[in-house]
Order: sequence, then structure tokens, then C-alpha cells
Amino acid sequence: MRIFYGRTAVLALLLWLTAGTLSAQSDAQFYLNMLDRGIASAAAGQNPEAARELRIAAFGLLDALPQFVTAQVHLALVYERLGQEADARAAALRVIAAERVASHYATLPLGAELRTRFDALAQRLLAAEQFAVLRGGARPQTQTPAPAPQRQTPVPAPQTQTQTQRQPEPTPPATQPQRQPQTTTPAPSTSEPMTSAPATSRPVPPTPAPQPRAVDVRTRLAEGERLLGRNELTEARAIYRELIAVSSLDHATLLRIAEGAYRARDFETTVRAFGRAGTLRAQEQPYRYYLAVALYETGNYAAAKRELTAALPHIEVTPDVARYKAKIEGSAR
Repeated sequence: MRIFYGRTAVLALLLWLTAGTLSAQSDAQFYLNMLDRGIASAAAGQNPEAARELRIAAFGLLDALPQFVTAQVHLALVYERLGQEADARAAALRVIAAERVASHYATLPLGAELRTRFDALAQRLLAAEQFAVLRGGARPQTQTPAPAPQRQTPVPAPQTQTQTQRQPEPTPPATQPQRQPQTTTPAPSTSEPMTSAPATSRPVPPTPAPQPRAVDVRTRLAEGERLLGRNELTEARAIYRELIAVSSLDHATLLRIAEGAYRARDFETTVRAFGRAGTLRAQEQPYRYYLAVALYETGNYAAAKRELTAALPHIEVTPDVARYKAKIEGSAR
């Protein structure tokens, strides 16, 4: 009898392990099937369905980088056709992030036409350093040192000021020894410093000229995205706070600043950027989730609930979205 029960227990254990393995295999196959469906929907021009299917596939294939990159490439092109440029940029950035872990893009069986279209999209939406990752791995990170632009601005200014102010000072003593022997009376010597005094004031007016300096918004945005890719959030926050202080910014640029500040966990700058961007267009409604989270994190719970309610029909409720949804709805009274 004991032998019978022992064999039964072993058999039950084997059946349980087999069921777990089959379940894992079926989950992986589900996401692979979803990837195939998304590619087929994209090829048929069914872009909303393709976007939904490809998002689900990418979510489940994160550990399978070749398939994950394939999903993001197709997803970026689908978003481009839908006019959702911010989402297309985000998908392209995920391709870059995956390529920095392991290079697969060059060997994917995408087809020449699709690869050409994605290359053109990535080159248009991404910084040059990010686009270069598709050609040569993670090498672009070492080509542009981050501190370089910060050192060029403060150093030359104090040197030019001290040189222009101190050079005229030795001139009055030089004129006095030469002209004093010509007159024995002290009266003319008192008038000579008066004539040389205007010479000391001549170099002063040019000094304020180098002080005003414009911010290269496009370059700083690219630098901020590169820092986010390296997970250097403190440095990225400084860039987005610098950019939001620029007076002349268009709607699209303000949305990029808002998204970057959100990813850098700088929620005050996120709220300021969305406030300056104004009314969001129909294809920009998913951004309202970012605004809802930023409002919640800065203590504006009622406004956060309003933005979340408006955003939910336009976004996928992932576990992270569900967690914030519970927080926001629980805090707003």
C-alpha cells in the first residue's frame, strides 16, 4: 500500500511540473501568435488593431529580444501611419534600448522595404547618436562626452572681463614719468591725469556683449533623451528645467519636454510643460495619463482624477496604470 501511495505522489508531482511547463510554453506561443496577428493587421492597413496587438505582443516578449525588437519596429511604423508621432518615437527608443543590450536589428528578417521605412522614421525622430546605435551597437555613447557643453560657457567670460579691465590700469603711470620732466611747474601735471582718464573707460562698454546666450533647444532635447537612456535622471532633470524656462517653445516641443520630465520623475516640470502646451489634440489624449500622474504626485488630486478619467479610454490599463488608478481614485474626494 505504501508503494502505491509513493508512486501516486511521484506521478502527481510529474503531472504538476508538466502542466507548469506547458502553461509557460502556451503563454509564450500566445504572444508569438499575437505578434504574427499584429504584423498581418499592419500589412492589411488595420492600424488601430495592429497597434493593440503589437503592444500586447511586445509586453509578453520582453525577454525574447529579437521578437521584442520586431514588434517595436512594426509598432513604430503603425503609430507613424496613425499620426501619433510621440508614440512612434517611444517605440523607436525601445528598439535603441534593446539594441544597447544586444544587437539584433541588423539580422532581423524585416524585408528591405520595411527596414528602409523604419530607418527613415528613426533618423527623423531620434537624435543622431541614438540612430547610430542601429548601425554599430552602443558605441555612440562614448563619442559625445556630456560635460563638454557646460565647460565652454562659464570659462571664457571671466577671463575676457579681467583682461579688459586691468590692461588700461598700467597706462596712467606710463604717461606720468614721460611728461613730467618737460614741465618744471606742477600745474600741468595735474591736468594730464584728467586727459588720460577717458582712456581707462574705453574698454568697459564691450564687456556686456558676450553675456546673452541662446539655448539650442533641439540639441538640449537630444542630450536629455540620451541621459534618460543611460538612466542618469538627475542630469536629465536639470536639462528639462532649463528648457521649460525658454520663452519661445512650440506645442510639439513642450510635449517632448513634458514627456522627458515625466520619465525623469520631475513632476513639477511635467505639469508646467503641459500647462504651457495648452489643449491636447485627439491623437495626443494618451498624454493626459502622464499629466494625471504628475498632478497626483504634486498633490493636485482632484485635477489628477479628471485627467485620468479622460485618459483611460485612450490607453491600455497595464499593471502600472492600474496601480496609479487605484491611488488617484482613492486620494480624490
